[in-house]
Amino acid sequence: RYLVDHLKEKDKLTQALSAAATLLYTARRHREEISWFIETIPKLDLRRDFSRIVQPVDILWGENDGIMPVSIGRELAHIVSGATFTVLDGVGHNYPVLDPERTYEEINHILGI
Repeated sequence: RYLVDHLKEKDKLTQALSAAATLLYTARRHREEISWFIETIPKLDLRRDFSRIVQPVDILWGENDGIMPVSIGRELAHIVSGATFTVLDGVGHNYPVLDPERTYEEINHILGI
C-alpha cells in the first residue's frame, strides 16, 4: 500500500520509472557489471579515498533519492575536507537526467554565473 500511495505523485513515479529503466538496461546489456554491483556495493567503503580529496567539491543531492539516501551525501560532505553540500528539494537520484535545466541552474549558481 505504501508503494502505491508513494507513486501517486507524478515526480516520484517518474523517478522510480527512471531508476527502474536504468537498472533494467544495465542488467540486460551488462550482466557481469550488475552482478558485480549487487555483490560489491554493500561492502564498498570509499571513505578513505574520499578523505584524500583536496580540491573544492560541491555536492548536490536529491532530497528524494531512493537509491542513495541524503544521509550518505551528508557523510560524504563531512569526509571531503571543505566540501559544500546542497540538498535539492523535490528531486531524486536521477535529477540531472529528469531535470537538466535545474541541474544547469544549480551548477551555474555554484560557479557564480
